[in-house]
Amino acid sequence: ILSVLNYRKPRFWISLVGILAIVFVAVFLLTSPAEPAPDLSFLNYENAVPLAAQQDKLMAIYYTGNSICPGEVSGSELAKLLDKLGVSVIELEGICNSKIDALRIKSIAMAVKSSIVAVPVQLSRESVLETWNALRLAKLPRLQVCAPVSSVQMEYLFHKKPDAMQAAIADTVAACREVCSDVEFVADDATRSDPAFLYETIRAAIGAGAMTVTVCDTAGAMLPNEFTAFIRELYANVPQLSDITLGVSCSDGLSMADSCAIAAVRYGAGEIKAASYRLDVVSLPNVAKVLKAKGEFYNATCSLHTTVMNRITNQIAWMCQTGRSKNSPFDNGVQEDEGSIQTGL
Repeated sequence: ILSVLNYRKPRFWISLVGILAIVFVAVFLLTSPAEPAPDLSFLNYENAVPLAAQQDKLMAIYYTGNSICPGEVSGSELAKLLDKLGVSVIELEGICNSKIDALRIKSIAMAVKSSIVAVPVQLSRESVLETWNALRLAKLPRLQVCAPVSSVQMEYLFHKKPDAMQAAIADTVAACREVCSDVEFVADDATRSDPAFLYETIRAAIGAGAMTVTVCDTAGAMLPNEFTAFIRELYANVPQLSDITLGVSCSDGLSMADSCAIAAVRYGAGEIKAASYRLDVVSLPNVAKVLKAKGEFYNATCSLHTTVMNRITNQIAWMCQTGRSKNSPFDNGVQEDEGSIQTGL
């Protein structure tokens, strides 16, 4: 009662400040930043997905980068779907922003129950330690050393001569092996590199501790017979490949990526980088169906849950096209894409 009797009307300036604060909060809550259009190009490194078959095992790897699925869709949601699909390896985008990316990797690594979680590192010991600190809680961690081996990419992208690049690759692989038993070397643009340099670099990576070596046809300019000849030459000149897993990555420049990947499995490839969402690379559903139907011919079997593959890949496509999670009530599932209307599945 005393407080009511002693009440005094606020001064004009105090009332004005309060009104402005209310208006500012109202405007802030009614507006939201525009969501950037997803970069679905193959040049965006975080959009890839590898699928792999080795002897009696089929593995699949999916890049759960942020730019492919903006908005409410998180990398954890995609990783859980692929884990449920039965893939063996899930790839994540590397660390660019230390704090944010480290938390992203930790959260996804802890969410994945059965698959290997793989993260690329930069060519430095500092990057190896930073990435490992974020990844070490994964049940099955893998560190990846990705580097170009063609002269054009080495000099123009990394500003390194061949000898310096080879030394950096070997040193980084060795640093990864000190903290992680599963290390992969990814040779970007391998089909356009000097063969002698490529063989020597692969031998150096294996000698430093790489358990998987992946060669990439970045240009996508090879036919299946050319690519299999390339694979045979690798085994002939690098006998150490018989003791580890050889992976392949094919761009779809000539619409031959699926055929090249399947042909490579017949000649010894153990992993295939593919995509569950439509990109200019090998198709995960297509390759899985071929290996499921013709596995005996290729001495490989498909361990993926093919009965739910269509449902899960369609759900991933729907999430990536609309940029929203499955339970969002604010999305009609329709989005414009390259001048056409795409219906979310």
